Amino acid sequence: RRCCRGSCDQGVASTSLPSTSEPGRHRKFRRPDGRTGSLPMPEGHTLHRLANRQRKLLGGKTVAVTSPQGRFAEGAALVDGMVFYTAEAWGKHLIQRYRQTARTQRGERLIHVHLGLYGAFSEQASPMAPPVGQVRMRIEAADIGVDLRGPTACQIYTPADLDALIARLGPDPLRRDAEP
Repeated sequence: RRCCRGSCDQGVASTSLPSTSEPGRHRKFRRPDGRTGSLPMPEGHTLHRLANRQRKLLGGKTVAVTSPQGRFAEGAALVDGMVFYTAEAWGKHLIQRYRQTARTQRGERLIHVHLGLYGAFSEQASPMAPPVGQVRMRIEAADIGVDLRGPTACQIYTPADLDALIARLGPDPLRRDAEP
C-alpha cells in the first residue's frame, strides 16, 4: 500500500523517515511511546475530522488546560477551568472555543492551532500519564485528555484575529456553511 493513495513512493508501513526536501509531502512523527514513522501532512479534511473528534470528546466539559513545555503557559492559563465549547476547522487551521463557567467569569476565549508539518494531537484517558516529549498544550477533562505536540502555531485569538484569518484564507469549501 502507498500512503498517499498512490501519489508517492513512501509506503504506509515504512519505518524510514521521509526526506524533508519534499515540503508538504510527509512529516516525521514521534508517537508517545517513542516509535517514529511518517504520516502525510494534515490537509483540510483532516482538520475537519479532528475538530469533530474534539467536539465529541470535550464539548461542553470543563477542562484543565496547561502547557507542560511552557511555551503556551500564558495562553493556557487564560482558558484553564473554562468549558470547552466547540472546535471548528477553517482550511488547515483549528479554532477551539472556550466559554466561561460560574467560576471563571471570563467570557469566550479562542485558541488558534496550525499543525504545520510536525504538529499532532494525541488522546488518552484521564487521569493522564505525565507528559512525554514536548507537549505544547494539554487539555484534560474528567474522563479524557488531549496533548498537542509540535504545532506551527498555538495562540490565543480574539474575534478580530479570527476575522482577519478568515479574510486572508478565503472560503473553505469543506465547511457546512460554505456557499457553493
